[in-house]
Amino acid sequence: MPFKTKILKSISFLLFISLFVQNTIAQKVKIDAVGVVVGKNIVLDSDIAKFKLELENSSEGKIKISDCEMLEQLMLQKLLAHHAVVDSIVVSDAEVDSQVERNIQFFSQEYGSIEKVVEAYGFNDIEDLKIELFGIEKENALIQKEQLQITENIDVTPEEIRIYFTGLKDKGELPEFPAEIQIAQLVLNAEATQEELDRVVNKLLKIKKEIEAGSSFKMKAIINSNDPGVTDNGGRYSIDKNSQFIKEFKETAFSLDVNQVSEPFKSKFGYHILQLHQIRGETRIASHILIQPEIPQEKLDETKEKLEKIKTDIDSGVITFDEAVKNILKIKTLRIMQV
Repeated sequence: MPFKTKILKSISFLLFISLFVQNTIAQKVKIDAVGVVVGKNIVLDSDIAKFKLELENSSEGKIKISDCEMLEQLMLQKLLAHHAVVDSIVVSDAEVDSQVERNIQFFSQEYGSIEKVVEAYGFNDIEDLKIELFGIEKENALIQKEQLQITENIDVTPEEIRIYFTGLKDKGELPEFPAEIQIAQLVLNAEATQEELDRVVNKLLKIKKEIEAGSSFKMKAIINSNDPGVTDNGGRYSIDKNSQFIKEFKETAFSLDVNQVSEPFKSKFGYHILQLHQIRGETRIASHILIQPEIPQEKLDETKEKLEKIKTDIDSGVITFDEAVKNILKIKTLRIMQV
């Protein structure tokens, strides 16, 4: 009997050692794990850590939150997204696409090019980035619409607002807004000659005819356009009335029929032609070619000298900044009147 007990103890010890070793190995190779599942929405352990870090960084360390509290916040977001689907809330692909394009344009401006964005976020190419952004923006849109549906009939009293504000203040969690400064600028543009402007317009008219005769708009854009994003998208953009595009660009896009090529038009960036490819509800899919007039170096040097002279006069007190601006406006007005 003692011998049998000894054997059982030995087996139990070996099983314990085996389980301990297996658990240790599993811990070493563990990459990620599912924290919680809400409907079809999954929250990973890495999501909790990532959003917790982002929250603490954005608050400059003033807001500390535990993993449990962070998980609760993420569960709430996933629950809203899940119920938005249950409640048959509709988010169109066009809505999401336009927001994705706005994000990509913003990121491109921040990083300098779309290639740097793709590299910074670790994606294989822009299509992978768009797929990821599409999923994020669709979930965000579902959450926003579900929140609006939940709160559309809720009224908040001033007293409730005061209590909420006081609570945030007592906990030191009031949001901070960056300091604001006011600046003024005086801009002198070095203008191209009329001959150069005519050359640009005539070139765009020629390209327009070639496209209407069957040439590829994308190839013409890659060869001729001064748009820095042309190598990534062939000058193709998704546009709606809320897009951060210049007024002239949006007005032209919404005035065309599908496949129609616009006449050359001017913007602050140069001269464009634009072709409309698709109409998706309130969204237009269009491509453009931008050609910027060339300005002779002597014109640039002349404009720089004028600005340096104005700066010297302001610094020495000969003229105030406001007076300098008014003088420039007078000159521009006189030129317009002469024309």
